[in-house]
Amino acid sequence: MRAVAAKLRQHFDWPLFGAVLVLAALGVANLYSATASTTMTLARQQVYWFGLGLVAFLAVTAIDYRVYNRLAYLLYGAGLIGLILVLVLGKSVNGAQRWLQLGPVGVQPSELMKVLMIIALAKYLHDDPVVEGRSLKHMAIPFLVVGLPVLLILRQPDLGTAMLFFLIFLSVMLLTKLKLRSVITLFLVTVLSLPLTWSYLLKDYQKQRIFTYLNPASDPSGAGWHARQSQCAIGSGRVFGKGYLEGTQNQLHFLPERWTDFPFAVWAEEWGFLGSAVLLGIYLFIILWAVKLASQARDRFGAVLCVGVASLFFWHTVINIGMVTGLVPVVGVTLPLMSYGGSSLLTMMCAVGLLMNVSSRKTSFSLDPVRSGVDTRSPTADAWGSRSREDDHGDDGAHQGPSDRSQVQARPRPAGDAGHGVRGGDVGPVPRQRAALGLRRRRARGPGEAPGDIPGQGQGASRRP
Repeated sequence: MRAVAAKLRQHFDWPLFGAVLVLAALGVANLYSATASTTMTLARQQVYWFGLGLVAFLAVTAIDYRVYNRLAYLLYGAGLIGLILVLVLGKSVNGAQRWLQLGPVGVQPSELMKVLMIIALAKYLHDDPVVEGRSLKHMAIPFLVVGLPVLLILRQPDLGTAMLFFLIFLSVMLLTKLKLRSVITLFLVTVLSLPLTWSYLLKDYQKQRIFTYLNPASDPSGAGWHARQSQCAIGSGRVFGKGYLEGTQNQLHFLPERWTDFPFAVWAEEWGFLGSAVLLGIYLFIILWAVKLASQARDRFGAVLCVGVASLFFWHTVINIGMVTGLVPVVGVTLPLMSYGGSSLLTMMCAVGLLMNVSSRKTSFSLDPVRSGVDTRSPTADAWGSRSREDDHGDDGAHQGPSDRSQVQARPRPAGDAGHGVRGGDVGPVPRQRAALGLRRRRARGPGEAPGDIPGQGQGASRRP
């Protein structure tokens, strides 16, 4: 255990962790400003939630992500049970039944379900033998994976979260080499289903938000109040902002829901265009870093995990800032690590934990290289096009096929293995791999032979002149 912990520290992704810490610290400072004139409890509670999120982050990182591969469908089923319990025992707030009350704490299972859905999709795509040219029939099971939680979430109702599920799903599937015909068909089906969605799925208040988005001046003091005030706050910040705790739209309470749905408006008013660019730069770094980790993952499961987390951060950020600036209708989508909310914060920290997990295991640091299931000489395999070597040959790395003979794989040797000429504890290529590479096999010296003697000629028969 100590050896594994030491290796984890050695392979720890400090740039990723540093970016998350900076973003969380800015979120707490921004939340303090948003609630300074009313109550201080929200900022204090956010600090407590972040501490709990760090614990969850470390726990997710410490467990090898291949364990999540084996438990993916079990975790996914537990998430569905949580969504069903919300509909039966959930707490209703502002006409929406989205929370489970666990003593003094309320949790939102739909938030954590985002991460569980990503794990389930990664499991399916990892086990799917199809490498490229996927058609719509290959999307049936992934569509079922995302469709079940979406139907339960729409019953709460929570249109914003349901939309996020589909966007994450489409982002992952579009990067798995779908056929062009399948992409076009999927687009046409989505467009044709819009009238049915409008007639049977959307509530009246959701339709009103869309009307207000299309015509903001139709109800500026009612349904359009949120978007109008947030745009005023962003515009008043200009280039350098008004200064910390100096935002008038914020401090004078013109800006509603400023600690949950509109924290970016608070930030932009106080720090201006330059501060907003810095904040968006941090989000961009995390998203691009996740994509980079996907390209370096040692198997397809880890690559899909990274792409899913990248799309989670991307769509949360784009939709939240879009609704604050008036580019999309107002929906209840939080800004990652900036908005107040324990469930959202825990979900994002668990997602970052998955990224750290894949990053710290890009190269095998198992105490037994054979059980690691990877070629230690080339850890950056084609994650999308092939599964890990562990899945192809089993945990013990045996039964190598002909294609493996040209690759050198580290294997531990038993002590005193004279037949292979390796000292006890040494690690070297297996015999057929040595032969393929043209390596000469060293022979153990016989009784009475000295270094340099001709084999079988006894002592003194030396090659040296």
